[in-house]
Amino acid sequence: MGADGQGRYDFASTTGAWSKQTWSYTTGAAETETPVSILTVGPVAGVTLDALSMTVEGANENLLANPSFEAFASDSPRITNDSLMLVSGADATLGVSWRVPGAAWTVTDATGAPVTSGTLDLQPGLAVVSLQDLNPGYYSIDIVNNDDGSDHLQTSLAILDPIANDASATDERFGVGVHLAPPHLNSGQVAGEIGFGTVRTDTVWRAIETTKGEYTFPPTEESMIQDYAAHGVGLLPLSVYVNKFYDNNKTPSTPEGLAAYAAFTSAVVAHYGSPAVEVYNEFNNPPMNKGACGPTAACYLPLLKATFERVKADHPETLIVGPSIARTDDAFLTELYQAGGLDYLDAVSWHPYDYGPGIGPEFLEASLQNQVAKIKEYNNGESKPIWITELGWSTAGYSEQEQADNLVRAQAIALANGVEKFFWYDLVNDETDITHHEGNFGLVRQVTEKVPTFAPKPSAVAQAVLIRQVAGKPYTTRDQQADTSVYSYAFGSGKDVTRVVWATTAKTLTYSADTDITVTDQFGATVTVKPVDGRITIEVDGHPRYLNGVVSDLQVVG
Repeated sequence: MGADGQGRYDFASTTGAWSKQTWSYTTGAAETETPVSILTVGPVAGVTLDALSMTVEGANENLLANPSFEAFASDSPRITNDSLMLVSGADATLGVSWRVPGAAWTVTDATGAPVTSGTLDLQPGLAVVSLQDLNPGYYSIDIVNNDDGSDHLQTSLAILDPIANDASATDERFGVGVHLAPPHLNSGQVAGEIGFGTVRTDTVWRAIETTKGEYTFPPTEESMIQDYAAHGVGLLPLSVYVNKFYDNNKTPSTPEGLAAYAAFTSAVVAHYGSPAVEVYNEFNNPPMNKGACGPTAACYLPLLKATFERVKADHPETLIVGPSIARTDDAFLTELYQAGGLDYLDAVSWHPYDYGPGIGPEFLEASLQNQVAKIKEYNNGESKPIWITELGWSTAGYSEQEQADNLVRAQAIALANGVEKFFWYDLVNDETDITHHEGNFGLVRQVTEKVPTFAPKPSAVAQAVLIRQVAGKPYTTRDQQADTSVYSYAFGSGKDVTRVVWATTAKTLTYSADTDITVTDQFGATVTVKPVDGRITIEVDGHPRYLNGVVSDLQVVG
C-alpha cells in the first residue's frame, strides 16, 4: 500500500467465504492519494472486494464515498449525497458523479460572495468536494466541466452545527406543514435535520372512508408518516374535508354528516396515536367550505362540538385544536367564543396571513396580544394555548432572503406573545415554477435528476439555526427601550440565555455586559464581541441575530 509500495500487510488465509480483513497504514505528510494493490502468492481463481472502509485511527466514520464500488458514474452531473444539510467539520463533504475528465468548483455564501474553490479529478467517475473548513452557513456550489463551461451542476447546501443529542434537540414548539404527495416523498430526513418536532398534514376523509363506515389508510401516505416518525418527527393530523356518502359531498352540517365526520376524526386519532388533532381547515374560507350551512362560526360550532365529544369519549387525552381559520378573522373568533366554542377547544388555532406589501411580520405582536386578551375575556379570565398551525411567505412574491428573515422574526414574536406552537407552511416547494405563488412556500426545493435530495433555501437554514439557538429555552422577556423598530427577545435564563435581535431599520445597539458575548447570524456563523467599559456594541438590521451570554440595559445609540 502507498505510492512506493512502502506498506505490506499479509492477510490471513481465506476461502470462497467472505472474510473481513483489517490493517493499519500511516499516510505520508503530503500524501493525498493511496494506491492499494492486492497480490497473490499461489493459484487463485479470483478476488472479490466489497464494503471497503477507511477510518481515521480511533474513529468509526468511513471516509470513502463509494465503499462498495457501485456504478455511480453518469454522463450528466449528479450529486450523490443523501442530504445537503451537512454537519460542520469532517463530515461536510459533497459527492459528485460525472463521466468527464475533470471539473472546477466554486462555493459562494448567502450574499453571493465566493468563499472557496477547487478542482475535481472525475476520471474514476466519482469525486468528493471537501467542505470541512467552511463555517456554519448557507452556501451555493457551482461545479463546471473543464471541457465545456456551459455544462455545469449547481446546488445550495447548508453547513450546520450538530443538533443537540438530548431532550431539547427537537423542540415541540416548532412544526411544519407537509403534503402526503410526491414532492414531499422521503422528506422525513430533512425535517428531522432541521429540528422540527411535528409535521402537520391533511388526513383526507374521502380518501380514507371509501366504503361507508370503513376506514382504509392509503399505503403511500402511511409510509410517508412512518418516514417522519423514523426521523423523530411527530404528527398533527388535520381532519378534512368532505365525503361522498354524507351531505351531498359537501362540508358536513346534518346530524348524520356531523356524526360521520366526528367518527372519522376519532378513527384518525386511533390509527396514528396522535396526541392532538385539528378540526377542519380554514372553515371560514369559501374555497375550502362549500357546505349548505356556510362559513360562519355558528356553522363551525356544531362540527367542533360533535368532534370534541366523540374524540374525547374515545381518546380522553387527545387535544382538540381549532378553528384553523384563514387569517386572524376577529369576527369569526369572537362569534365562536361568544357561542361557547372555547369549551370544546384545548388549543386555539388560526393562520394569520394578514400581511401585505410593506407589512412585515411585526404586525403579529399587536394582533396576538389582542387575541390573548380576547380568549381571556370569554374564558373566565383564563388563557388557552394558541397554535399558529399555518403561516409562511412565498418566494414567488418575496426574495429568498426576505423569506428567511420573516421566518425568524415571525416565530420569535409568536413565541413571545402567547403562541405555544408554530407550524411553518410548508416544508417542500409544491411546484418547480419559481413564479407560482402557492408552490413556493417551501423551505427546501424539490429533488431533481441532478440533485436527487432536498436542496435548502436560506429559510431552511434560518429555521435550523433558530431551533438550535432556542431549543428547550422558554421565552422570558423583551428588552424594553423607546425605539419601537428594535426587537430583542430573551429565551432562557441565567447564563443559558439567548436573545433574538433585529431592527426593522438599521440601528446600533449597546448592552451592558461583564463577559464576552457570542453573536450568531441567522445562518449560524459566529463572532465573539468583547465588552468595552462594561458594554458591547452590535449593528442590527432586518436580518435577525442571536446573542448568547448575559446582557442587560439595552440602549439604541444610532
